[in-house]
Amino acid sequence: NLIRYTVKVYSADGSTVFKEVSVTGNETQVTIEGLEPKTKNLSLCNLKFRMEGLYPFLHQFNGMKQFAKQTILYGFDFFLGPYEEWKPFKYLTFNFAPGIHYMYQLSDEYHLNYLGIALNAGVEFPVFERWTFLLDGTFSWDNANLGTNKDIQPFDYSWQWQTTLGVRYSRKHLNGLNR
Repeated sequence: NLIRYTVKVYSADGSTVFKEVSVTGNETQVTIEGLEPKTKNLSLCNLKFRMEGLYPFLHQFNGMKQFAKQTILYGFDFFLGPYEEWKPFKYLTFNFAPGIHYMYQLSDEYHLNYLGIALNAGVEFPVFERWTFLLDGTFSWDNANLGTNKDIQPFDYSWQWQTTLGVRYSRKHLNGLNR
């Protein structure tokens, strides 16, 4: 038995043939190169993951200088959420990401855990083909009574904000600037 069939891949609106492959023989499968998987009416979700390591160089509380009892105090800050981009101009990109926030902090006496929601918003300025300046800020609203924290600091909530200025270098994704 000889099988003959033609596979036609149409554009999204169905008006033109994007690829056409004819198969003759006993083959029951065909590979079509140059296609990317996409679901109709549901674009893939871009995620932003941010991890920061924190080490305090200045210890103060309400303007009064404090002296640490331990030499190694540190913290970690995590953010994860879907983000959207808006590109009004060639040299400017705005991004916005609501998400989940977690922070761990080792103090002189306690291990503090915070879990809550956050909002990250930023601006990107591409300056060269592979280099981009980044400016963003994160605001978080957290549950400060996570785990044993409720015995340490009986707060209903805690909030924090951070501002970051950075540079990104990318080998794969060029900015598209023709200088």
